[in-house]
Amino acid sequence: MALKRGWADGTLTKDEEALLTTLRKALDISDEQHDDLQKEAYLDIYLEAIVGAWEDGILQAEDSEKSEELRERFHISAQDHLKIERQVREFV
Repeated sequence: MALKRGWADGTLTKDEEALLTTLRKALDISDEQHDDLQKEAYLDIYLEAIVGAWEDGILQAEDSEKSEELRERFHISAQDHLKIERQVREFV
């Protein structure tokens, strides 16, 4: 997914933004569809960050800070955070 790839580092470059705009127009993606796809990309990236933080079974301070930064940047609700964290704990 292009949105996920673009947001993988937490920000979009001007080139990434231009490419996504072009793709969105070419694929005739509505504002509502774009918002849904972007939220899905944010949640996927956040999930991957949480999985990475818990991989060794110990949550380091720097991992927690990175996760919190992504959560704030992507406007992930506390409810979505808890849901993701539960999934990860079951997985790890």
